[in-house]
Amino acid sequence: MKAMLASWLSLGLIGSALAQVPAGLPTNASAPLPATGPATGPIATTSTATFAQRYLAGDYAGALPLAEADLKARAVASPGSPDHLTALLNLASTQYQLGNYAGAVDTFGAAAKLSAEQFGDNSPRTVSPLRGLGMALLAQQRPAEAAPILARAVALSRRTQGLFNDEQAAIAIPLVAAYQQLGMYTEAEREQQYAYRGAEVHFGTNDLRLLPALDRLGRWYEETSRPAQARMLHRRAFTIATEPKKTSASGAVRALIGVARTYFVEYRDGPEVQESMDAGTASFRFSTDNAAMPQPGNTYYLDPQAERALQLAIEIAERAQHAGLQEEAITSYGEYLLLDGKAAAAEKQFSRVALLRTARIAAGLVSALEPDPLATPKPLLVRKPVFARRNEQSLNEDVDTHTTVVTVTVTPQGTVTQPKIVSSDISSTHQRQWTGALERAVYRPRYVDGKAVTTEGMEVVLVSRTLKADRPAAKPEAKADAKAEAKAAEGTETPPEPAKEASSSDPTPTPP
Repeated sequence: MKAMLASWLSLGLIGSALAQVPAGLPTNASAPLPATGPATGPIATTSTATFAQRYLAGDYAGALPLAEADLKARAVASPGSPDHLTALLNLASTQYQLGNYAGAVDTFGAAAKLSAEQFGDNSPRTVSPLRGLGMALLAQQRPAEAAPILARAVALSRRTQGLFNDEQAAIAIPLVAAYQQLGMYTEAEREQQYAYRGAEVHFGTNDLRLLPALDRLGRWYEETSRPAQARMLHRRAFTIATEPKKTSASGAVRALIGVARTYFVEYRDGPEVQESMDAGTASFRFSTDNAAMPQPGNTYYLDPQAERALQLAIEIAERAQHAGLQEEAITSYGEYLLLDGKAAAAEKQFSRVALLRTARIAAGLVSALEPDPLATPKPLLVRKPVFARRNEQSLNEDVDTHTTVVTVTVTPQGTVTQPKIVSSDISSTHQRQWTGALERAVYRPRYVDGKAVTTEGMEVVLVSRTLKADRPAAKPEAKADAKAEAKAAEGTETPPEPAKEASSSDPTPTPP
């Protein structure tokens, strides 16, 4: 989460040094883009220009002393000016990128205060410091404080730049993350829709620049178990990306991977609704009738259209001679094969991924120090017990959260064995349901040089939620004893009333 948030944070320009527009947004969750480049306006000073170069090159440690010196100079030379505000934002952004979130909270807060005092609460200059402050709070795991600040920033953006302006997406993305952490899914969905609608209004309905917004909304529907709605968005993205006069190999490949993911979600959760639209194209048609229907009594099945989509994604990536896209598509295809119970075939695909990665490292396209995603097991299919799904989208303030820590062994075939409870605050019955779910799970195993190996003692954290309203009520005798103890503590001489026995008609409290 912190790495993704860092990619959304841009340096704020109110007058000189860096771009005032929001940072470039990630095209997908696994490939964040860097911050935006320098503005077209003049660079105010040589030190500011050097700061910008170092910051945009990722040399945040080298940029920090320059930002601090610039802030001191501007605070003396022009206190309360736009240049002073810019210097505050530059320092706060650098602190954020260095992981100094406490410092970033203080500096962004000072910038927001200065902007409100000097330019007014409704000034568009206040949007950047509010956004930065909210993101820094979110990075500190303080979503309850971050959400209202980010909500204020996005509301100000809409007031000053239009209800469906595209720039609000840079604020809406972290705001959605804050709402999700608070269990406020209705509010999170509203912001997702606003951000998508803003991109559609700004770019049009058939523009390649709409692809990131389609991907974000599609992923949201996947996360909230609405695969059919997500699939329609990914299909639309594929159609846009394969228009003859403006093709995008990366857009087409990622749209096809998105289509396949929706079938993975359906395999995990069961079908959402019967789709009624065919969004096919001349080169690839998504049919609505399934080639392999689920067997009687089995509501889960892995649709072979996922395999077709991934095979086409690999073909497009190979034609484009884009090794990074090939890695993405082949990795997803290997995961499909694991879900389909074909571990040996999956290993062949991951061996191809290992060779591609080695070639990219040799060509200098990837750092050898960058973590290998295949070096860690990944859950592909874990069907939660009914009790764990029951209150997933309830407000945090209405639920009690329970955590169960389990260690497991992931075999080279992707199966899970030897689940052992390390700690838990739920009943033994629910613990057994969790361990049973893990024993039926499918993981992508750890791969070393393209070969699957066993991973022992891997720790898995499982979360379930129960409504506070379902807490068992205290017994009448216990309530009477508590009253008696309270009166005795107050020094009263009134003897406690005898406890009344519960009548046979009283409801029996139910355990959580």
